[in-house]
Amino acid sequence: MRIAAEWFTPTRISGITVQFLATTSCLIAWVKTRGDKKRSRLPGILTLLECVLLVDLIFDWRWKLYGLLHGEAAAYHVYELRHRPQIATLIILCVLLLLAIAIGLKLLRGRVWTRLAFIGAVLSMGIWCTEIISLHASDALLYHRVGQAMVINFLWLAACLMTSIGILTDAYRRSSSQNVDLS
Repeated sequence: MRIAAEWFTPTRISGITVQFLATTSCLIAWVKTRGDKKRSRLPGILTLLECVLLVDLIFDWRWKLYGLLHGEAAAYHVYELRHRPQIATLIILCVLLLLAIAIGLKLLRGRVWTRLAFIGAVLSMGIWCTEIISLHASDALLYHRVGQAMVINFLWLAACLMTSIGILTDAYRRSSSQNVDLS
């Protein structure tokens, strides 16, 4: 079990806080749109995704996965050969993220706020995957200190705010426009 000083770092607290905000925002939007199967699908999916990312931050699943991959690579004596595969994996990740965003933008045409939420969620997944890949150069950038925080804090914040603002604005704008009484 972690000691309190290790667990309650500014980086960890801010990450958990913004991830909780994104999870809660998606859940509120999901509940708000639950009567419309088509509109509630994305908030439901994003609620699940953001909840998994929140639990990951709390229990350090990504670091346990990284430790498992590191251990396997060391056991097969290939850990020192990781640099090129990590670069290739990051390139593939970037292509997949861009492809996901392009498909999402096409499917969500006309829904600006939902697009923002979707892109925020894709960016959150990209950050998570980048941490697992753990290329030394990307780690140096992500974990560079800026005051009490790290660069990764600002990336989590941006991605989670995009998701939260987008999904809530879409849910409330659509519901208020449907509740207008024209009599």
